[in-house]
Amino acid sequence: MIRAVSTNMDEIYSWFACVTLIFFGLNIMRVVNVGYQMFALLAE
Repeated sequence: MIRAVSTNMDEIYSWFACVTLIFFGLNIMRVVNVGYQMFALLAE
């Protein structure tokens, strides 16, 4: 029983880490995109 719970927690933790990485990746891409647009406006 403890072994099964441990494996389940590992799966939940790895899934949570994957979702967190995707979330941060999308946020970084959006920040870079906004920063690039601001730079393009200032460069004109």
